[in-house]
Amino acid sequence: MVNSVQCQDVQRLTYDSASFDVCTSTEVFEHVPDDSRGFAERHRVLRPGGRLVFSVPIVSAAKTVERAVMERGTLRHLLPP
Repeated sequence: MVNSVQCQDVQRLTYDSASFDVCTSTEVFEHVPDDSRGFAERHRVLRPGGRLVFSVPIVSAAKTVERAVMERGTLRHLLPP
């Protein structure tokens, strides 16, 4: 909990499978080291027919800047966190 708000790692949610009709995520997935796992977790906790509504920033830069990578289960920062 942070300021009375529940916070979880989207890559390892503690919710039961098929718990939600809707999941939302605003400006989060660009910060997730393994976004594929994060999306898989969101899919797992959604009920059949459930919806994921998310947004990520759109930047007109030619190339995305990778700031961190997962290496053997450890987060390694390529740029300052």
